[in-house]
Amino acid sequence: MDWRFAYILSAFCKPPARFLCYNIHMQKKNPLVIVLSPRIQSMMETLMGVTDYAHRFGPWDIHPIELGDWKKRSWRWENWRADGLILAHEIPTNVASRICNARIPTVLLQVTPGMNTPTFPLARAPRCQYASEACGRMAARYLVGLGHENFAFVDYPNAQTYWSVEREAGFRLELQSIAPMATYHRYGQAKMTEAFNWLKERPRLIDWLQALPKPCAVFAANDRRALQVSEACRFGGLPVPDKIALLGVDDDHWLCNASTPTLSSIRFGLHEAGFAIAGILAKMMDGHQPGEKGIDDAVVFPVKVVARQSTDWFAVRDAKVALALQHIHNDFAQPDFSIARLARLTGLARRTLELRFKNVTGKTIHEELDHVRLSHIVSLARERKCTRQELLCGSGYHSLSAMDRAMKKSET
Repeated sequence: MDWRFAYILSAFCKPPARFLCYNIHMQKKNPLVIVLSPRIQSMMETLMGVTDYAHRFGPWDIHPIELGDWKKRSWRWENWRADGLILAHEIPTNVASRICNARIPTVLLQVTPGMNTPTFPLARAPRCQYASEACGRMAARYLVGLGHENFAFVDYPNAQTYWSVEREAGFRLELQSIAPMATYHRYGQAKMTEAFNWLKERPRLIDWLQALPKPCAVFAANDRRALQVSEACRFGGLPVPDKIALLGVDDDHWLCNASTPTLSSIRFGLHEAGFAIAGILAKMMDGHQPGEKGIDDAVVFPVKVVARQSTDWFAVRDAKVALALQHIHNDFAQPDFSIARLARLTGLARRTLELRFKNVTGKTIHEELDHVRLSHIVSLARERKCTRQELLCGSGYHSLSAMDRAMKKSET
C-alpha cells in the first residue's frame, strides 16, 4: 500500500480508545496557582499547609512571586491565566480591583489594616482569620498560672491595628474573669514621630516599664514588639524575667532567639490553616463562590504557649514553691507525675512542701494540678471540636471518670 494512501485512510479511521484516553490525559492541565508572599516564618508555615493540600489532592502548579517582581511593570499576572491567587502581602486597591475584574479565585493569608475594610475590593475573599481574642485569653491564663498579680499589655506601634486590639481585648477580659484583683496597665500606640523610629520611642517605653509595679507580666502584641520590650528592659536595667515576665505572639523562631533572654511566645496552628484555606481555594477554582457553603474563612487558632527564658520564673518569693510550680506546669501530663516525685525534685519532705505551697499560693498542690490540667482541656476544646477521649489524651488524668470528677469539682 502506498504510504500516501495509508495516511489519507488513517485520517478517516476512528483511533483506538487507548489513544483517546492518552490524548485526554496529555491535554489535562494542572491548576496554576500564583503565590505572593514574604519569606517570613509564619507565612512559610502556612504555605507548607497549602503545599501539603496540593500534594494530596492536586497536583497544582505553584508559582511563587516576590513583591519586587509583582510590582514590576514588565510583569503582568493577567498574562499567566492563573487559576488561583494566594496573597500574603498587602496589595493596593487598584490591583485588588483588577483581580476582581479578572474573576480569578483569590484567598488571603494575611490581611493588613488597610485591606480589612468593607470597601476593599477583595473584602469578600476568603482569608486566614486569626483568633486574636482567643490568643489574648490564652496569654492571660498562662501568666496568671505563673503566679503574677500585675499585668500589662504593649500595643502594636501603628494606631488601631485590628489584631492587636483584639488580642488586648481578650487579654483584659480574661484577666477580669480569672484574676479580678489584679492590676492592669496598657502601653498605647506610638506617637506619629515614633511610629517608624524605634530609637525615638525607646526612651518613653523604658520610662513606662520602670514605672510598672514589680514583678509584672507583660504581654506584647507580637514577637517583633516583644523584642523591642526586651531591649527596653535591658537598657532600662529591668531584669527579665525577674522583674518583667515577657510574652509575645507568633513563635517566630528567629525573633524569639534574637532576644536575650529568649522570648516565650504563643504559637498558632498555621499549617492547619494553610491546609484549610487551600481546600477553600480548590472549591473556588471548581466554580464555587464566596458565601456558598464551605467557602468561608479559615480560622487560625492559638495552639499553645512555647515557654522560653523570658517567662521561666514564677512570681512567688519561695524558691522551692516556684520550682514546684514550674514542674507542675511543665510535667502535668506525665504519666508518672506525683506529689512524692515533686517533693524529691524540690528537695523537701512531702508534708513540708504541701504546707509551704498552701501558704504561698493559697491552694493545695492537687488544686493547682487540677487547675493546670483543666485549663489545658478548656484550651483544647476551644481550639477545635474534640471527643472526650481526645480531651483526656495529654491531660494527665488517667481515666474519664477522674477527669469528670475534677470538672464537676471545679464547677462547685
